[in-house]
Amino acid sequence: MIELLTVLTIATLATISPGPDFVVVTRNSLLHSHSVGMYTATGIALAVLIHVAYTILGIGYLISQSVLLFTILKTIGALYLIYIGIKMSWTKGKAIAPGGEKAVVQSLSPAKALRQGFICNVTNPKTTIFIVSIFVQLVSPATPLWQQLLYGLAIAFIHLIWFGILAFGFASMAKYPRFDKLKSGFEKVAGVVMIGLGLKLLLSGNR
Repeated sequence: MIELLTVLTIATLATISPGPDFVVVTRNSLLHSHSVGMYTATGIALAVLIHVAYTILGIGYLISQSVLLFTILKTIGALYLIYIGIKMSWTKGKAIAPGGEKAVVQSLSPAKALRQGFICNVTNPKTTIFIVSIFVQLVSPATPLWQQLLYGLAIAFIHLIWFGILAFGFASMAKYPRFDKLKSGFEKVAGVVMIGLGLKLLLSGNR
C-alpha cells in the first residue's frame, strides 16, 4: 500500500507539471471543443501505457542508459514539437473577419487529436525517464508483474483524468463570445511555445 501511494503521489505531481502535453491539450480544448481535448488526453494516456510496457520489459532502462538511443528519441520528440508548433503558428484562422464574423479555426478531427496527443507524449524522452525512474526507484523487484501493470494503468488513468479536467475547464472558457477575438492570437502563441519547447529539448544535454 505504501509503494502504491508513493507511485500515485509522484505520478500525480509529475503529470500536473506543465509541459508539451499541457500545451497541446489546452490549445485543442480552447480552439476546438471539450471532446477534441478529451481525444487528445486519451492519446496521451495511451502513450503512457506504451512507456509503461517497454519499461516493464526492460527496454526503457536500456534507453535511459544509452546515450545514442536517448539522443535519437530526444531528437524525434524535439522535431515533432517544432513541427506542430510551426503548424500552429501558420494557422489560417483570423481573429475577426471584416464583417465581424467569429474567428475561423481549422477543424481537428477526433483521430487527429488522438494522434497528436499520442505522438506528443510517446516521443517525449522526459516521460521515458519519468516512467523508468518510477519503476526502478520506487517499485520493488519483488513486486508481482500484475501489480506493476496495475501501477502503469493507474499512472495512465491519472494522465487521462488530469488532462480531461483541463480539457473541460479550457473548453468552458472558450464558450465566452469575447474569446473568439483571441483565438488566432492564442493559436500563434501556442505554436511559439511548442517551438520553444522543441528547441530547448533539442539543444539540451543527454540527460
